[in-house]
Amino acid sequence: MRLRNIPGADEIVSASAYCIDDPENWKGCWNKLFENDHPIHMEIGMGKGRFIMDLARENPDINYIGVERYTSVLLRAVQKMDADPLPNIRFLCIDAADLPEYFEKEEVARIYLNFSDPWPKDRHAKRRLTSKEFLARYQQILAEDGRIEFKTDNQDLFQFSVDTIEESEDWKLDAKTYDLHHDEKMNQGNIMTEYEEKFSSKGNPICKLIASRLLCFLLILTTVFGVMYTTAIPVLAEEYWPTGVSVDSGSAVVMEVNTGTVLYEKNGDEIRYPASITKIMTALLVLENCELDEVVTFSADCIYATEGNGGSHIARDIGEEMTVEQCLYAMMLVSANECAYALAEHVGTKLGGNYETFIGMMNDKAKELGCKNTHFMNSYGMHDAEHYTTASDYALISAAAYRNEDFQIICGTKTYVIPTTNKHDDVYYCHNQNNLLYPYKYSDYLYDYCTGGKTGYTDYAHHTLVTYAEKDGMTLVCVILYSVAPAQWEDSINLYDYCFDNFQVFNISENESRLSEAKDKYYGLLNEEETYLTFDTDAYLILPKTASFSDAEFSMTEDDNGAQIIYQYDGRQVGYVSLEASDASVDEFPLTETEEETDPDVKVVKINLWYVFLIIIIIVAVFFGVKYGARLIKNYYIIRHKYETKRQERERFKQIRKKKRRRRKKDRLFR
Repeated sequence: MRLRNIPGADEIVSASAYCIDDPENWKGCWNKLFENDHPIHMEIGMGKGRFIMDLARENPDINYIGVERYTSVLLRAVQKMDADPLPNIRFLCIDAADLPEYFEKEEVARIYLNFSDPWPKDRHAKRRLTSKEFLARYQQILAEDGRIEFKTDNQDLFQFSVDTIEESEDWKLDAKTYDLHHDEKMNQGNIMTEYEEKFSSKGNPICKLIASRLLCFLLILTTVFGVMYTTAIPVLAEEYWPTGVSVDSGSAVVMEVNTGTVLYEKNGDEIRYPASITKIMTALLVLENCELDEVVTFSADCIYATEGNGGSHIARDIGEEMTVEQCLYAMMLVSANECAYALAEHVGTKLGGNYETFIGMMNDKAKELGCKNTHFMNSYGMHDAEHYTTASDYALISAAAYRNEDFQIICGTKTYVIPTTNKHDDVYYCHNQNNLLYPYKYSDYLYDYCTGGKTGYTDYAHHTLVTYAEKDGMTLVCVILYSVAPAQWEDSINLYDYCFDNFQVFNISENESRLSEAKDKYYGLLNEEETYLTFDTDAYLILPKTASFSDAEFSMTEDDNGAQIIYQYDGRQVGYVSLEASDASVDEFPLTETEEETDPDVKVVKINLWYVFLIIIIIVAVFFGVKYGARLIKNYYIIRHKYETKRQERERFKQIRKKKRRRRKKDRLFR
């Protein structure tokens, strides 16, 4: 759109007290202009000024400078300021390319870029306000902890900006979202611009990123050497957890199966009815307590208790026999209720109880897995007011089930044929009802990375769905509750795409350097010395793609089940690794008998080191006793003569001293 030139705009803007005509004269002393020491924030391409004025009103302790290249646009902002003056805001009519000419190094604390010109042609890429050329200019004027915040509705420009910052050695991408208004964390405190309001009203998602300066090499060296003389205080980047995706279903949770990390949650703790995804718990307990070739016999209860209410079945008869494996396929692929009942009854009877025994096992297992709001009344999901769960709880159950290899194979099978039985002469074809895996009813929702799942539906529960997907080393489970078709399929795909795009896997043994540096007896696991503890080298953790491995904090826990290293980020557990005893052993003393030295034809003498040491002491004592004893006997008379001579001399001197004392007394008497 061509910019309309407004007659007289230049004169009006120049005459305004809020527009600075001589910015070069204020370089390095902008705070004097504002007559305070408050930080300076800047918006480049401020347009009509709505965004920066709203910021100035909400933050009177911050000084704001709006930069706009065109006076015809800046005129609107000047007129607004004349009508509603704000003391902490000033305008500059300059080209953003000239910013270093008007601001000293580290004079600006923050820069806002809102809906700037995308300059779509490649030859104009340098003109984009997030190009590496402009980033270099921002770096010259931003403070050490300064940052830029960028918003746009243009997906191509946003991706260009993300790539440019990630490739830069001078900037760090702190956070990003492709749908700001559905990202609870990044949208908190968001101030709308005029363009933002316009585009979002049309349904366009708004993208936002936050990037900060990286410290220069000299400053890093100063910090490193400074810790030799000062107490180091770790400064961590703001932790950010992606949340920029929304779903229509009532409850949803996405969890990484092997780490237990919850990547997304909506109403995760709200109590819902599970319907037929109940059968995932049934399958888990059956696989833990049965062999696949065990024979299951259908009782009358299996047939009649599951009839009616439009429940799914494969028309089995009383007394019919099928293997555990066949029943599991029928239950998981086509949701056969009588097979779920028969399996539960089979396990309960096998363990000395009945069908109700199995239901008790389901509730016990839920508590064991950490479920807080789950209770089962049957094994197949028929509605009951006391048969309920939550999305968070069922993610725990579903993740535990998927860690069983037989379960993975069964729930990921697209078609299965049940052979003839003692009651049926025809085979039964089972087709997986999970449309992300197999086009049971629709082909529009096939998802390349889906590896299995289970569907569910009752009038009370609405549609429920558990699916699994694997990509880039991550195994995710997505739980959808209380959904209206086809939202369960659409929400699952959107959640998977979002999580795979925004999270990544870090192998612990390949990235953890802090453990090798630790001197603690528990943490010194990856050092060069042989350790008595070890852990799975395949263990990993999940972090947002904006975070690095070192951003995750770790701690040690120990209980009856052993010791673990727990990793956390943004207050969430993102992974763990269990510690196990290694094969390390204490080196034996060389004189101790070893297997190589043991020979039936050779006599082996065990030597105790303490006995050897005592014998040496005795030998030394005897040697010196004999040596000095013989010398004493040989010179006995000489020694005795010397002793007597010295004694006689002492006696003679005593007599002389006595005579002298007597003479002195006589002299005193005759004076």
